Amino acid sequence: MRRVCRELRKWRESAGLKATEAAKQLKWSPSKISRIEHAVQAPTSVETLALALTYGVPERDRDRLFAAVTTAQEGGWWSQYSDVLWDAAQDLIELEDEASSVRIFKAQLVPGLFQTGDYFAALSESWLPRPTAEVSRQRSFIRETRQQRLTSTNPLHVHAVLWEPLLHGAVGGPEVMRGQLRRLLELAELPHVRIQVLPTGAGAHPALGTEFDLLGFEENHLDDVVYFETLNRGDYVEEQTSVQRHKDSFVALQSRALSDSESTKLIKRLSS
Repeated sequence: MRRVCRELRKWRESAGLKATEAAKQLKWSPSKISRIEHAVQAPTSVETLALALTYGVPERDRDRLFAAVTTAQEGGWWSQYSDVLWDAAQDLIELEDEASSVRIFKAQLVPGLFQTGDYFAALSESWLPRPTAEVSRQRSFIRETRQQRLTSTNPLHVHAVLWEPLLHGAVGGPEVMRGQLRRLLELAELPHVRIQVLPTGAGAHPALGTEFDLLGFEENHLDDVVYFETLNRGDYVEEQTSVQRHKDSFVALQSRALSDSESTKLIKRLSS
């Protein structure tokens, strides 16, 4: 649904309408437009059609938006896990499902798309409050299902920059870490996965103190989105000046990181 909300905002902007002007035409409150565009309130099929007509959206795109809302209301596979995922995490899975690429910078943990079951289980045991065994099992299944995009017929293209200290982490103990590092080596062999290691001695960089996922889409009318997490919530950056700052930071990280082959050599050495 977040994707539809973003697209409706883009269509309004393309029509040259301010949110207050669109609200006046529809006899809605401006806050309703804002809630829809920020995915706080999901539009109904009828509301989506009304917005599309107001913005002069071509019939083909109107039909596509209408169908997308209907599908979203039925829910993707992730919707059945709403009791074990926060809303932003569900949005991330939906966006990941629709994205063509993701650029990831991680400084503390292996990205969820790359995590082994044992690594994830060890993380689960450290969370506070500790989840029940059933919640951990469901979250593990969700992670495994997300990872299927990496080996699907329409794979997600992933470029990850990982800060070296996370490779030295003791999550789950030596055997679990060795298994996780070997998993990284396997994934790095895929043509659509790039893994670079940012060495400890790289010094200061533009993303110091943060981590993020930068999702990209094939459709020209959909802008990139940045996702990041804290201890108990996830959030998004969609304002394009901020998104561009994350893009520039990722380029800087990429230039400071070891090459693909050097990164592979380091991971191999640590996994032996």
